[in-house]
Amino acid sequence: MTRGHGETASRVSKPIHYSNLQLYLGVYELSDKNGQPKDTEVYATRISTSKPVYIPAARRWFWRRYAAGTSPQIPTPLGVAPRKNRTEIRWPEPKKRVLPTVEFDYDTPGEAVREITWTPADVSEHTKYPPYFHIPAPASQQRISASQKALAVKARAVQDAYIAGRLVASAPMEQYLARELSNPHSRAKKQQRWQEAKEERDRLRVRFMKAAKEARKTGDSVTTIGLNITKKQAAKEGIFLFEAHVREADKARRAERAEQRGAVAKLERKKVRKARKAKKIEESLRNLVLEDAKNQVLPTTQT
Repeated sequence: MTRGHGETASRVSKPIHYSNLQLYLGVYELSDKNGQPKDTEVYATRISTSKPVYIPAARRWFWRRYAAGTSPQIPTPLGVAPRKNRTEIRWPEPKKRVLPTVEFDYDTPGEAVREITWTPADVSEHTKYPPYFHIPAPASQQRISASQKALAVKARAVQDAYIAGRLVASAPMEQYLARELSNPHSRAKKQQRWQEAKEERDRLRVRFMKAAKEARKTGDSVTTIGLNITKKQAAKEGIFLFEAHVREADKARRAERAEQRGAVAKLERKKVRKARKAKKIEESLRNLVLEDAKNQVLPTTQT
């Protein structure tokens, strides 16, 4: 579409709805008005499709498409009914991916790939560093020999020293990466932490109950029962104090986590914004000037 005249004319794209578009079929040799053959561009005015068939190997549906009507009309072949005259529209051929045959600057050269840059440490040269193997936990019921148990204790001590950075730089570090680089969020690690926390919680409960039973002998009970409470009542008091301690610890831990992730600073910024907004509203109301009118009550003056 051309807009303007002369030297100021310019071509602009006119938006056309897709319903007014026709599928391009290609160039066909058709007869013109004078009966002479002429290369003519043909477009499909009506499209029909075959029944879709699912191809399991390709994991997709496939169907053929036909031009049931064309503009200009393609002559009907001999022996074919005009209403069955359809021209198949081939699907576009996908371009095959061509792999680069030359090495680019950002590709790793072959000699760099084949270069040996790491060799395992010779454990025989480090007799005091036992080789890494599966070390049972201290509370494990796995049956191992006394020599293996002693080697396991030594290996665990060396691993703990390596992780803490107390070993020399010449230590064969690749033997002790299993514990350092293992996923701390795995199911086993989460279960282990949960079990350790549960055991510590049970031990803390027992300590509170014992402390309450000892306190009943001296009258240091926090309740008003006094010295005449029984051991059962003292145990209940210890459980009450334990649960209160757990609630306070959880509250402190949540506050610490909130401060670590920035929730406290965010809350402070929010309070400052709300105070600034309230101050603006108050100033706008204080500076508001109302004209005298009917059914209107002026607010009291704020000092």
